[in-house]
Amino acid sequence: MGILRDVAIVAGHELGEALRSRRVLILALLYLGGAVAGTFILIEVLAGLEAMLAQTLAVAASERPGTFTQELMSSAEAQRFLAEVLDDAELAAELVTIPPLALFYGWMVINFCPALVMLTSSEAVATDLATGAARFSLVRTPRLSFSVGKLVGQAALMAVSVMAGAVGVWVTGYFQFEGFAPGPTALWMLALCGRGFVYCLAYVGIAIGLSHLTRSVPWSRALGLITLGITGMLWGIAHLDRVQEAAGPAVRALVPLLPRAHQTDLWRPDLLDRLPALVMLCALCVIYFALGYRFRARRDA
Repeated sequence: MGILRDVAIVAGHELGEALRSRRVLILALLYLGGAVAGTFILIEVLAGLEAMLAQTLAVAASERPGTFTQELMSSAEAQRFLAEVLDDAELAAELVTIPPLALFYGWMVINFCPALVMLTSSEAVATDLATGAARFSLVRTPRLSFSVGKLVGQAALMAVSVMAGAVGVWVTGYFQFEGFAPGPTALWMLALCGRGFVYCLAYVGIAIGLSHLTRSVPWSRALGLITLGITGMLWGIAHLDRVQEAAGPAVRALVPLLPRAHQTDLWRPDLLDRLPALVMLCALCVIYFALGYRFRARRDA
């Protein structure tokens, strides 16, 4: 219980410091602004496509986009197309039932949130090491509680930011998207935000682990972005035909260590199908965090 109390105190201090420095506001506005901007771009693209389609069919176009888009997504042709692209009919059937803006925001969280996490969370421990604040904290709490508290605090900041983006997309869709379904869209956004949170949690673990490796804040940020690029490069290399032919078994064994390997499974309709990915992403968070913590635990703060 003492360890949990110390973790809660450190995490609370992390959140409190973010509030005092307005960092949480900046992060929320960053997520909110990016999500709303992306939604406006999507709506403009859909408006152009629907106007072109209406002209082709010689029918009146609606003032706000959305009607044709939702009809297209619910069509059998769209489902067959997705089934061919994804090579998974069951997954395609699930995706076409998700409200368009909820589907779009879930895609944004999974694809863009990791970069923001690596940029912002990778300095969490390095900042305290650089300023010497970690020494004052470690007088009152064990190293493990201090580090886990940092992890929990950064995960909470990420969750608040992701939800802020979801609110922005929902409000934008309410006023700009024809046929917008407030209730189903909100529920789906909440569900997809939860899945996106677990996915990004693996990157929080990587970022906090990297933050233990250096006392330099700029270097910690650089390490986060470099690591993100390396994981993306490894994912691409692992799917090259030549690599599959030369080292197929080894690649298949190592690829699950990349968070991106579990991205597709997060979209599956049944919880039992998603559960292995959710468990593995949480495990990756713990593994990468533990590696960084192990490095710093043997050195002076």
